[in-house]
Amino acid sequence: MHKNEIDNYNFEILMKIDFANLIVLNLADNYIENLEISNNNLNIFKNLKFLNLEKNKLKELSKNFLKEIGNLEYLFLAFNNFIGLKEFSGIYLNNLSYLSLSHNNIYDISPLSQANLKNLNVLNLSFNKIKDISALEKIISEFLEELNLNNNDILDIKILEKTNFKELKILDLKVNQINYIDILEKSSFPNLEILDLSKNKIFNINPLSNQ
Repeated sequence: MHKNEIDNYNFEILMKIDFANLIVLNLADNYIENLEISNNNLNIFKNLKFLNLEKNKLKELSKNFLKEIGNLEYLFLAFNNFIGLKEFSGIYLNNLSYLSLSHNNIYDISPLSQANLKNLNVLNLSFNKIKDISALEKIISEFLEELNLNNNDILDIKILEKTNFKELKILDLKVNQINYIDILEKSSFPNLEILDLSKNKIFNINPLSNQ
């Protein structure tokens, strides 16, 4: 169902089909604006592991929908029209390993700190309008290995000192507004392999050289 012309009407028809054994669903490159699941269709995605909704017209996801994809491992939401992420607040996505929200208009990521994402391995928030990343302190994932925040409007990265991403291997912060990186001296990323700070406004790297 990749690169079709599925809109909201057709999606509602799709939801009437019994998908009890569905594991992979690709709905990328369509015209879907919202995802609603009626009470009559609960549990139709109970076995879904992979869901691709990239390149649609989504502005938000209903809480009903997020509750029904609780066993999901891979969720692709890039190239949509998300602004805030309030629907993620209080949602349990314990099995989610990969979450891509890149290429949206997101400015507030605080609801992610109120979601249960304890097994998240990759979080991609690149190409958005994020300025404040303080919510990262409360995103609890012992297994996060890749954090992509490039092409945003981030200025202050002090919160990295308080995060608990001990397994982080890739931290991408390129194309932001960062000028001070002295906080990295106090941050603990023992497994970090790639740190990209290119195309920022950094003018002093002495703290790094003194470690």
